Amino acid sequence: MTKKYKLKMKYTPEELKELKVMINSRVSTIRILVDCIAKDYSYHALHSKYLNFPSSDDFDFMADIYNVVMDQVEWPEKQYRVHDKVTDQYIRIEHHQTWWSFNPPNYLRTKQQWLEINPAYEPMLEEVEDNKVEEENE
Repeated sequence: MTKKYKLKMKYTPEELKELKVMINSRVSTIRILVDCIAKDYSYHALHSKYLNFPSSDDFDFMADIYNVVMDQVEWPEKQYRVHDKVTDQYIRIEHHQTWWSFNPPNYLRTKQQWLEINPAYEPMLEEVEDNKVEEENE
């Protein structure tokens, strides 16, 4: 069994889709890196990411690409929020207090984390495809 590694950088859903295309590629990792860096190829989101991160992140980007190609990535879990569609309110939990709010929270949890808090939340879970995932400060 191959060891799995977490991605070193944060990726948008579009970037994650492009990364998943690379799994078990028959092309070398170096070639895929060139494709991500070059403007003419199909990895447009990753190319844009490459242009916008500081050069100090180069190694992390290369390590992520290598681990994806070698199918050694532990993919991030989907993130959810609790949304009561009847009242159009979202659950908020901050500083050990729970309340409902009309504004979506700026933090998310995995499905399992929400169900551990309260199994009744399951029908209200809403998957969030947003890269702005912040840990809750409890």
